Amino acid sequence: MEKYNNELDFRRFIREIKRLKWVYLVTFIILISGGIAYYLKSMPKYQAIGEVLIEDSSDNSSPMPSGGLSSAMRSFSLGGFGSSSADNEIAIMQSNKLRRRIIRNLKLNRIYVERDGLKKRMLYDDTPVLLNASPELFDTLSSSFTVHVTVDKGKVNAKATKGRIFKKTIGEVKNSEFPCILHTEYGDFTLAKNVGYSPEKKLKMDIIVMGDEVTSKILSEELYMEITDAKTDIIAVSYGSPNRVKAMAVIDAVMQEYNILRMERSHLNAAQEMEYFKSRLDVVESNLVQSEAKLEEFLRDNSFVGGDIIIENLVNDTAEKKESLIKMQAQIDYYEEVLKLLNSDNSELIPVVDAAENPAINSYNEAIAKRKNLEVSATSENKSLQVLNEQIDYLRGFIKSNMELMLRQAKVNISSLKHLNDNISNKMDKLPEVEREYAQLVRDQKFNSELYLFLLQKKESAELKFYSNSTLGFVIEDAYCDLKPKNTMGIMVFILAILASVILPTGLAVVLLMFKRKVDMPMDLTRLGLEDNSEFYTGKKRQLSSFRQKLLDSDKKVFYVMDYAGSSSMKDKLVSEFRNIEKDVIWYDSLKENDQIFTKSFKNHVDELLTKYNMVFVTIPEKEILHTISSQIAAEKNGILLIIESGKISSSSLKKDLVNLDKENIYTLIIGKED
Repeated sequence: MEKYNNELDFRRFIREIKRLKWVYLVTFIILISGGIAYYLKSMPKYQAIGEVLIEDSSDNSSPMPSGGLSSAMRSFSLGGFGSSSADNEIAIMQSNKLRRRIIRNLKLNRIYVERDGLKKRMLYDDTPVLLNASPELFDTLSSSFTVHVTVDKGKVNAKATKGRIFKKTIGEVKNSEFPCILHTEYGDFTLAKNVGYSPEKKLKMDIIVMGDEVTSKILSEELYMEITDAKTDIIAVSYGSPNRVKAMAVIDAVMQEYNILRMERSHLNAAQEMEYFKSRLDVVESNLVQSEAKLEEFLRDNSFVGGDIIIENLVNDTAEKKESLIKMQAQIDYYEEVLKLLNSDNSELIPVVDAAENPAINSYNEAIAKRKNLEVSATSENKSLQVLNEQIDYLRGFIKSNMELMLRQAKVNISSLKHLNDNISNKMDKLPEVEREYAQLVRDQKFNSELYLFLLQKKESAELKFYSNSTLGFVIEDAYCDLKPKNTMGIMVFILAILASVILPTGLAVVLLMFKRKVDMPMDLTRLGLEDNSEFYTGKKRQLSSFRQKLLDSDKKVFYVMDYAGSSSMKDKLVSEFRNIEKDVIWYDSLKENDQIFTKSFKNHVDELLTKYNMVFVTIPEKEILHTISSQIAAEKNGILLIIESGKISSSSLKKDLVNLDKENIYTLIIGKED
C-alpha cells in the first residue's frame, strides 16, 4: 500500500510541475539570460606558473686548518639560521613586505579594464591611458574607487565613483586633454597617455584604484604556492589574471623579490660577521706580534736552540689544556653575551654557535627577523604582531634559563681544567728555568698563530658572502601560462543558472504540494483511500457512465449522498444516466436533520421505495456533522456518495467528515470544468 501512495504522490508532483510550466519558462529565460550576460561580462583568466628550487644555504666548504683549537671553533658563526626549509621560504614569499614590493614595482594597485558593450578586457602594459599618483597616496588609501574614462576625438571625460549599489561621485573631469588632473577627496591623480594611445580611436574604460593594503590582501588570496613533491624543495608559484602578460609578470616578480629579500638578509648577516671578526683580529694580531717578539728576544738573548722530547711533550700537553681553557672561556663569554642581550631591551639577533645545537636561538632569531619585517607595515594592535611578541617573550625566557644553566656548568668545567693545568705547571717548574720559559713562549706563539689564521679565514668567508650575489632560490622554471584563457567562473555561473532554472520552480512545486490540500482530481484522494471508487467529471458522457458502472458494481441499493457541490443538475444527470439503461432510481432529499435516518418510519419508507426503484439516493441534510452519526451509517453497510466540486474542499475536511466510515463503501464524483 505504501508503494502505491508514493506512486500517486509522484503523479501529484508531476501535475504541479505541469501547472508551473510558465514559471519554469520565465525562470529559465531570466536566469539563463543572466548567466549569459555574466559569462560575456566576466573576463577569462590566464593561469601563470613558475617554479623555484630552494638550495641549501649552509656553508661547510671553507677550508680550515686542522688542530685542537680549529676543531673547537669550527662551528662558531654569527646570526646563522642553518638550512632553510621550503615551508619557511613559502612564508617569506607570502609575506606582506614582499607583496607590497611587487605591488609598487608592477603598479598592481591600478586595474585597467576596457569596455566594449557587455564584453570587458583587462589591460596591463598595453593600456592606452595611465593613472598616476604619489606612492604615499596609494600607501595611505583606505577605500577603493573606480574611475570611468571616456575618450572621444582627444577629449577626456573622467568620473571617479565609489560604492557598488549607491554610487557617490568623488571627482570628475570634463572635456579635458591629456595629461589632466583628477581631484578627489583622497588626493590628486593624473591621467596621462601611454604608448599605443590613438586620439582617433574612441575609448571607454574603467580604472579600479585600490590602496596598497587592500591590493596586498587581494594578492594574498590570488597567489598560490605549494611544494611540488614531499621529496624535493621545489616550490610552485601560481597566479591567475585576465591579462596574460600581467599574470607572468607577477610570478616572475614573486621569485625575483624573494631572492632579493634573501640576498639582503644574507648580506646583513655577513656584515655583522665581518664587523665581529675584524675587531677580534685586531686583538689577536697584537697578541701574536707580542708573543713572536718575546720568543725571538728569548732565543737571541739565551742562544737557545731547542729542548728535548720531555719539554716538547709538556709543551704540547700544556698547549692542549690552554686551548681547552680558551674554548671554555669562549663559551662562558658567549653565554654571558647572550644573557646580556636577553636582559637588555634591544631586539638584536643572538650569535649562534653550531646552529644544529641551538634550535631555540634559531627560532628566536627567525621570530626577531619576522617581527622587524612585520613592523614595517603593521601597527602594535596587529594580531600577528601580538602573537609574534608572545612567542619572542617565551623564547627569550626559555633561552635565558638554558644559558644560565650552561654558564654554571661551564664555570665548573673551567675550574677542573685549571686544576689540571696547575698540575702540568708544577711539572714544568721542575725543569730548568730557561727551558720552562722557552716552552711557555712557544705555547703562546702557537696558540695565537692558530687563532689568527682561524679568524682570518672566517673574515674572508664573511666578505665573500657579503659581496656575493648568489641566491638561495634557483628559478628552474620562469613564468609560463597557457595560450588560451579559461573562463571557469563564467562557466560555473552559467551552469548554476541552468540548474537554478530547474531547481527553483521544482522547489516551488514541492512547497505547493506540501501545503496544498484541496481535492482537484481522484489522485488527491489517494491518502484517504478513495481513489479507486472515484471519477473525475468534465461533462463527458463516458465519465458519467463509468461512475454509474462503479455504483452498479457495488451491489448497494441505498446511497447516502453528501453533496458538497450543491449541484441539482448533477442529480438529474445521474438519474438520467441510470434510466438510459432502464434502471429506475429515485433521489430522496426530504430529510430535515440527520437523526431522521435512524427512525423506523424512514426505514420503512426506504424499504417501500426499494420495491418500486432499483436504487435510492438519500441526501444527508447536515453533512457538516456527519461524523456524529458515521458509526450508525457504517453499521448499515449502505453506500456513501460524495459529490465534490474540484478545488473547493480539502482532503482534511473530508477525512474529518468520513471518520469511522468504511472506505470501500464510499464513492466520489469530482466535478471539474467542462472541456
